[in-house]
Amino acid sequence: MEKIARLCWNTKEWRRPSGRKGKSGLKESYENENGFGHEEWLLDDSKIMPDGYHYGFLEQLRIQGTKHHGKVYDIHLYTFSPTRQWVYIGCLKKAIGVSPIES
Repeated sequence: MEKIARLCWNTKEWRRPSGRKGKSGLKESYENENGFGHEEWLLDDSKIMPDGYHYGFLEQLRIQGTKHHGKVYDIHLYTFSPTRQWVYIGCLKKAIGVSPIES
């Protein structure tokens, strides 16, 4: 199954946080309040675990319960640049949803 997910803006290739520039201006948004989004580590391949998996966080899949648990997705990632241009980042192939307990 395919999904699409928007990530916050990042100039460090989503391997580490890149600072407040280009982040949401909405006062109540997590990235504005904290200066980063959890997905800013999403493509940090130094975080691959001994089991071969690379765990990450996508707000779009954070749902109470087990709706995504065990399901496999190809997730297309995009963002908006600071000038509001759409930017296609890439696709996470065979991403597996985990239960709230696993995460």
